[in-house]
Amino acid sequence: MIFAGKNQITEIDYIKIDVEGFESEVLEGAFETFKSIKPKYVQIEYGWHQLIRQTTLNYYAEKLSNYNVYQLTYNNMKLVDPKDSYANFHLYSNFVFIRKDIDQ
Repeated sequence: MIFAGKNQITEIDYIKIDVEGFESEVLEGAFETFKSIKPKYVQIEYGWHQLIRQTTLNYYAEKLSNYNVYQLTYNNMKLVDPKDSYANFHLYSNFVFIRKDIDQ
């Protein structure tokens, strides 16, 4: 994080959101912050709670439209299509959204 002035955050590298199914509320609450600060990486746990909340991986991808979606696996990460039904399985359920302008 980079601070400008007294306690004003101007840059965020990494945010992890793991709130047991309430990830959509966190993103809604952080919407204005994300527009101005634009974190480089946003990690979301996409687990079985999403079934109860009826939230898809594509929902998060649409909220984070300036990010590419990667699924973390046991030994690497892979770029996924959030509309693909296989990406919406709850195995290896941590996803990292990487801002497109820095993704190589």
